[in-house]
Amino acid sequence: RPPVEEGPTAHDAVALTEEGARHPVMRIGASPEDSKKHWATLPALASNAPVGGPRPGASVLAVTTSASGVVSPVVAVQRYGRGRSMVFAGEASWRWRMR
Repeated sequence: RPPVEEGPTAHDAVALTEEGARHPVMRIGASPEDSKKHWATLPALASNAPVGGPRPGASVLAVTTSASGVVSPVVAVQRYGRGRSMVFAGEASWRWRMR
């Protein structure tokens, strides 16, 4: 098995966007800056599903970068009708709980 890369420069690591740092669903710290620090310490995802670009009106809250350098949305939210929708396009987020 290849070693798991970790940290903000590892491919498939999740990075909050500026909007994601302020959004309540991504808050895992006391402040937006604190949340960004916590997200940066999580292990990288195993991979990311290719979902394409965001739809008009969607807010991308987190992105990941592939080994080839392509930046893709991994968490996005959007109002839909009277409700809201969210997509998580990552794989193996269970690693976050196990560490």
